[in-house]
Amino acid sequence: MKIVINKPKNWPILKNNKKIHVISPAFGVSEEETTKIKEFLADWQLEGIFFQAQKENDLKFLANSDYDRLQELKNALNSDQSDIIFCSSGGYGSARILPELLQLPKPKKNKLLLGFSDITSLHLAFNNCWNISSLHCPMLKQLATGKIDQKSIDFLHNILTKEESELSYDIRPFNKLAENLKNKQLPKLLGGNLSLIQTSIGTNWQINKNGPYSMLIEEIDEESYRIDRMLNHLKNADIFDDCKAIFIGDISGIDNEKYLKQILESFIDKLNIPIFRIENIGHEKTNLAIPLEVEIFLQ
Repeated sequence: MKIVINKPKNWPILKNNKKIHVISPAFGVSEEETTKIKEFLADWQLEGIFFQAQKENDLKFLANSDYDRLQELKNALNSDQSDIIFCSSGGYGSARILPELLQLPKPKKNKLLLGFSDITSLHLAFNNCWNISSLHCPMLKQLATGKIDQKSIDFLHNILTKEESELSYDIRPFNKLAENLKNKQLPKLLGGNLSLIQTSIGTNWQINKNGPYSMLIEEIDEESYRIDRMLNHLKNADIFDDCKAIFIGDISGIDNEKYLKQILESFIDKLNIPIFRIENIGHEKTNLAIPLEVEIFLQ
């Protein structure tokens, strides 16, 4: 089986010498990594626009202060220099700036946000609060330092540079409901990192804020009991009430694959929702870009 997604027509198409904004809303990147990012962008004939911090960063695990990371994102959203905002790194910190960001009016121009992992918080805000579609894809740091394979790099490049709009992804059913669901349109795809989906509960950017949706899940370096706890928290908080399909991507670095299998089987049995496995989306070397806030079609 496959899912087919039509790339939004209002997404920018990269051209030679086009500029893009490079932001670090969570962890930062070193000078050496920044150099590699610039070289990677140059190979794509792009120039990165980088933000200069203005205030001291008290929390060294963050790229810059909350003030500067918010200003960096606001500048990228409001700038006429670029239509693309590419996140350099994940880690932790994006959600810290969202309460202040969402007090602002919706941007006048839809910018294309690229990233994943901790950037899930930003995706949820863009998708749920502003109805702006975005692209779940590898970070610039990963792309520039050889952490992502050429297949994924080419797939992302084609999305950004080609006029073709149709994208397809292999999936396989995880339950009977999924086996019987074919040739069907499903509501918009939302989600990303499981931890960040869970921590959206009770916020303005909560994943199930606007009615029916399909959910994408991926995760890394969480012990099996934590995966179980997060999934059950979502269920107990009624997050799945409007969910019409779940797509489970890569769950990497798990402590025990046997436990993970048992957890997923138990979780799936509790839900009356079609659930699919979608490989090569997550924290592995192959990480295929996939649009969010876009309807999907099952084949």
